[in-house]
Amino acid sequence: AECITAAQSFLRASLWLDVVVSEYTYTLETLIRLATRKVHIAVVEIEVNPPLRTSRLMKSTVEYIFRSAGDILTLFYIYSPLKLFMFFAVLFGLPGMFLVLRFLYYYVTLSVMRGIPTGFEQSLTIGTAFLIIGIFMLLMGVISNLIYTNRKILEKLVYLQNSRKNEK
Repeated sequence: AECITAAQSFLRASLWLDVVVSEYTYTLETLIRLATRKVHIAVVEIEVNPPLRTSRLMKSTVEYIFRSAGDILTLFYIYSPLKLFMFFAVLFGLPGMFLVLRFLYYYVTLSVMRGIPTGFEQSLTIGTAFLIIGIFMLLMGVISNLIYTNRKILEKLVYLQNSRKNEK
């Protein structure tokens, strides 16, 4: 078995690490990417010097939280696109299915069997619209997942290219 030092392990992990989302801090994206690659992360306590001036990046903690939340949502979209779009497909598809089935139930039980006009055409219209949106969300999830898979392949190629450069 090959014995890998911490420095070699860090070098290997850093060869494919690239910050693509955040414009102000790389910390969240780096941690999320390392976690998705199942890289072991160690906590090292350090001493922090007292602040000499206010931050130029953030005006307040609330601003940092909102900007970080935006980055986390973007990273979720980048690294788990199928899950995100499946959520929206279900969110729109289930109510759409319910409304279409509601229309069909009343149409069959009232209009077909008794000859009474139902008046539930709005359920059909809105339900069909929701179903179409749900199907589009599902298709967007499939396409986004294919793009994600392609990006993973490209990251592997970049990693191999960078590792060959470092061997020389």
